[in-house]
Amino acid sequence: MYMVEALEAGVVGGAGDGRVHAVRMTLQGPVALCGVGSIVGGVPGRFADSDRDACYACLAAAMPLQRTSA
Repeated sequence: MYMVEALEAGVVGGAGDGRVHAVRMTLQGPVALCGVGSIVGGVPGRFADSDRDACYACLAAAMPLQRTSA
């Protein structure tokens, strides 16, 4: 999993998706952590700071697994 505080924030192009996504760098360039597509523009600040309009799928993918003992 990823440390949410360390992730950059960005937006994807096309498809009318206005949410802020967590960004991970690949050889093809920056992509959204949730896999929705390539990042076309950055957002000032970090993904953890974008509480408004944040992609919940990116947030879930970035959160560490919580194991509970039964």
